[in-house]
Amino acid sequence: MKPDVDYGQGDQVENEKKPQKWTDLDKYIELLLDSKSEEETVFVYLRPNENGDPYDLQVLNNYKERKSKYYTLSGKGLTLYENDSPVEFLSLGQWLIERDSYNHIKEKSFFKQFKKWKFMRMWKKTIKHQNRIKAQNHLDEKLFMLQPHFSKHLYDHRKLMIEMSQFNFVDICNTAETKTKDEFAEAQDAKRKQVEQQIKNASGKARENIKTCIKQVLSELRERIVQEITLDEERKKNNPVQTNTVSMKRKEQNNVFEKLGFPPGMTYGHKSNLRKECSKFLRFAYLADFLSLEALANIYTGSVKAMLDRLKELDLEANMVKIMTMEFDETNGGGQQQRGMEPLFHIDVVLQDARPLPEHEIVEVPIDDFQLPPRGTSAEEDFDVMTHIELEPEIDDDAIESS
Repeated sequence: MKPDVDYGQGDQVENEKKPQKWTDLDKYIELLLDSKSEEETVFVYLRPNENGDPYDLQVLNNYKERKSKYYTLSGKGLTLYENDSPVEFLSLGQWLIERDSYNHIKEKSFFKQFKKWKFMRMWKKTIKHQNRIKAQNHLDEKLFMLQPHFSKHLYDHRKLMIEMSQFNFVDICNTAETKTKDEFAEAQDAKRKQVEQQIKNASGKARENIKTCIKQVLSELRERIVQEITLDEERKKNNPVQTNTVSMKRKEQNNVFEKLGFPPGMTYGHKSNLRKECSKFLRFAYLADFLSLEALANIYTGSVKAMLDRLKELDLEANMVKIMTMEFDETNGGGQQQRGMEPLFHIDVVLQDARPLPEHEIVEVPIDDFQLPPRGTSAEEDFDVMTHIELEPEIDDDAIESS
């Protein structure tokens, strides 16, 4: 009986000692270890197992089944062949020690669960990568700052709105001239008209900026669609499709696409791209309108805040004690207020002494005589112009002459 195992060239072992179609590698190893001499040329062909275990080798019952990479196992050791050329050799004892160590380590819980852990880790990594790509595509579609035309014109619009928010429709009167109430009202009216014209100019620039953005995006889309339609027509001319049916070409009516300058014969995909860009225009207009409303709100709040700050500043400068004790020198301008810190309004006080005071406003209060040292102990701040001034009796000139 001729066995199926190939023992190599020059084998002279008797037929009764040859194993019968072995399938277990350990049996071959046991046979090789029981051999009387390592010089015997008994060997078997092996191939790697598909499970990825480098020490789990499968015995080839027919040497013709070997592939470009295979092993041979003999009493001397294990030899790796690639394209029928020996590449690596390892003694049988060393290979058995390494295989036992590998099988022992493989039984550890960490290495048992390594495949599952690796699979779950790679699965999580793949899911995160897909979510990241999805979020990136969403941002590329929704975030205008990442799109060429929209980002530039959005930057220009934002810059224009920041400049417009610096407008102030209230004249806070920083000049040294003090105004009357009528003059102040006229100044505020003139300031409002000036700011109104400035806002109209800024609004016109903003509208023109948005229109330019829309025109550029539509122009780029229009050129791309025209090129695609032209390529499709050339492809149809070069590769005509013959049909027996007679087709009637319907005359296309003027529609909104033709009014926008797009060519006839647009496919559903072309129209879908156009609708997508139009939806971007709508969202871009909402964003521009929001920035414009924010700038107008900043104009109002900024103007009111500037006027309140101006009044607080004048109130802090209104030190009546300092003003009453200030020495005014008209020759050199000494004692004058800081420029721009004059009172906001010019008010005239008219003394109407002809009108009698109401009786309920007249109150009798004891007042000490005002006498400065050394005659008295009064201080300068105790002087009251309404009570300490006494009018001398008028002298009758006729009475003096008669006397």
